[in-house]
Amino acid sequence: MPTISFSIPFTVGAKQGDRSRVVTPRIGKPFVRHYPDPKTKRNAQALKVLCLPYVPAKPLKGPLRLEMFVNYPWRESESERNRARGEIPKDTKPDADNIAKQVCDVLEAMGFFVNDSQIAHLEVYKAWADKPSLLVGITELTQETG
Repeated sequence: MPTISFSIPFTVGAKQGDRSRVVTPRIGKPFVRHYPDPKTKRNAQALKVLCLPYVPAKPLKGPLRLEMFVNYPWRESESERNRARGEIPKDTKPDADNIAKQVCDVLEAMGFFVNDSQIAHLEVYKAWADKPSLLVGITELTQETG
């Protein structure tokens, strides 16, 4: 039951939908061109660089469990009382599903697994904390671990 686990200092951004614009060529009909948001693209590139040392020799096979623990830096307006409590759950944007999509797309592109459709169990926990970080755990599921 191979497991990959790593923690990196990173603030995860949400995966945004593609942007669109109408292109009018000199000859021919106008058409719509779709392109990724530049901020999302930069965020994905930075995440790839930080994940590079943890890429497995071969992609994981079969059903997978993916756990993500995402810590965001405290807001400037956060009270000292809340900060003293340590880590507290984050209930503001970005949405957990958009965070998961961004991370899954990067992990798939880097060869952690063949396709993100292999993920049978997904857990995303986001919190406010002292330091931004992303903790990722990937486990191959078997009949016993299901």
